[in-house]
Amino acid sequence: MSTSTTETGTIADPGPLGLAAFSTTTFVLSVFSAGLITDRSPAVLAPCRPR
Repeated sequence: MSTSTTETGTIADPGPLGLAAFSTTTFVLSVFSAGLITDRSPAVLAPCRPR
């Protein structure tokens, strides 16, 4: 009698994705704080409700 072996799916490590998202957000906020972006609307930092 033979038993079949099934391979379970592997899940990727979410660490690099979280680090990339965090560093991208930090970079955008740093550029805004450094004054390289001259637009002063609040939509640059946070989405606004449509009026």
